[in-house]
Amino acid sequence: MTDRIPDRLKSFFEIESVPLTLSSRDRADMPVVISNRAFCELTGYTAEEVIGRNCRFLQAGFDNTAERARIRECIEHEQDDYFILANQKKNGDRFLNFLYLAPILVPDCSERFVLGTQFDVTNELNDELEGHFRKVGDVLVGAAEPSYSRQVVIESKKLAAMSVRNVLRYILETEAGRRARSLVAG
Repeated sequence: MTDRIPDRLKSFFEIESVPLTLSSRDRADMPVVISNRAFCELTGYTAEEVIGRNCRFLQAGFDNTAERARIRECIEHEQDDYFILANQKKNGDRFLNFLYLAPILVPDCSERFVLGTQFDVTNELNDELEGHFRKVGDVLVGAAEPSYSRQVVIESKKLAAMSVRNVLRYILETEAGRRARSLVAG
């Protein structure tokens, strides 16, 4: 599944310590085409168990209906956004996943991708955790006035995810620029 992914992108995934996935918008059910070691450590799944599947499998029956609708809209409109989802690790442990999605354009590739950056925010949002797992989708997502500490967690994770996205986009853009300059010079 990684045959169309540039080596620099693969290298970025290998060295990045933040849990990452890259999914194809153009393949049926948006499968993961590459994941990194940090994602595997977070979820307990091996790369072989993740590649080719939609990350929805992490929801393990949790009713993330409202967030899933927002995810579909985000992907359809090719926008960046974040989501807090009830997920389950391979060993059955539940966790709150702060998921940040961003469209990624890979130069010289007609396929469209979505970068997924994940953070386990279970400990940071511990006060809200129990209610979230009893009534998934309403407690965290429907909170009218999020607590200050929750907002700090969200903003810090958004900044971290946006930094990863920006570095990845820079790597891909500079690679395309180098190729274009070599074609002009050659």
